[in-house]
Amino acid sequence: NDLYILDEEKYLELAKQGAFLDITDVLGDLNGLGANAEDHERLKVTVEAGDDDIKYEPELYGLDVGGSRILKDLGLTGDSYIASFGHNGKNRENAVALVKALLK
Repeated sequence: NDLYILDEEKYLELAKQGAFLDITDVLGDLNGLGANAEDHERLKVTVEAGDDDIKYEPELYGLDVGGSRILKDLGLTGDSYIASFGHNGKNRENAVALVKALLK
């Protein structure tokens, strides 16, 4: 539950349900990681509120790592791969290290 790598359609579906942590809360400044936040604007999602009256702002819950050399070397094919962090991760530092490697 530390890290999810999903196609964009599934990411958007789950992010709207509140399944992931805000990426910047986990990784901090994206520009320092070589990930331009503007390149991921399409991945901003507004969590859909349940029965409460909470108003959610659009947040970035995932990063497109589809251009990763690591994923290509593994022979994965697809249009995009979105990396997101789950709420109940127990090894977050390992997940962060992997995402940083995927972004290189």
